[in-house]
Amino acid sequence: MSPDEVNPNYLEQKGFLGLLGENTTKSLSPLIHNSSAQWLGRSSHYEAYSLTSSQIKDFLESFHKKGGLGLNITNPHKHLVGKLVGETKLFSVNTLKRIGTGWKAYSTDGEGFWNALTRHDKKIESYEAFCFIGSGDVFISILDFLKDKLSQKPVYIIRRGEKNDENLKTLYKNLHFLPFEPSSLEKIIKKMGAHPLYLVQGTSAPLKGDDLSSFLEPLKNFNGGFCDLVYGKPSALYSHLKQRGFISLDGLPMLIEQAILAQKIWWGESASYEIIHNKLIENGFA
Repeated sequence: MSPDEVNPNYLEQKGFLGLLGENTTKSLSPLIHNSSAQWLGRSSHYEAYSLTSSQIKDFLESFHKKGGLGLNITNPHKHLVGKLVGETKLFSVNTLKRIGTGWKAYSTDGEGFWNALTRHDKKIESYEAFCFIGSGDVFISILDFLKDKLSQKPVYIIRRGEKNDENLKTLYKNLHFLPFEPSSLEKIIKKMGAHPLYLVQGTSAPLKGDDLSSFLEPLKNFNGGFCDLVYGKPSALYSHLKQRGFISLDGLPMLIEQAILAQKIWWGESASYEIIHNKLIENGFA
């Protein structure tokens, strides 16, 4: 859908919002933000837009011209949007707010992640190391936010390629890279011993048919907490650790926390976590 196809009633209200991505048809963001606007009594409407990179520049200009209030950005457009709006301090951008003749850029990845963890795991400060499976752009935003909270605790990165290694190294000193193999996770868990480890799965593998069950064997001696950034179809690690009684999150809590942060940026207020979560339950998503 293009901005020209948005209901003209919403254009007049100058409160319409959207999500920019490459394939947004299954996104929960429209449900979250439209139900939140209704609960808050706001005249606003949120649409998901599936666009190619070549369409983004014209879309941003048209959306602003027609009165758009704000946007969420998802991969693969986070870097591009940051460059187009002149943001140089953020590695990637996932939220825009209308200002004057342009856009102000934000990233809620790190804060949304941390808020989700602290809401559901009151022991988060007691974990003695973090391990990220994957090294995508989201981890750069997360580590950028967490760097002052981790007090130089060890952070392990199990990744397929070295593309983001240098960017990650500039953010945090006590960083250790390992190849994307179950044996890497086994080495980390063995090294931690009885000390609690926080494990984060952040690859898109589960969405592509690989549930990462090959990483289950090293978990036999695992002690700690777990978060899978994928929602709807998380990895086998999530169900395995949850069944064993460990505090385990999928990607929904982070999604909700990011939605709350975006709403506060756009509206200066937000629906509560409970309101959003209950709406997702009503619609069979939580």
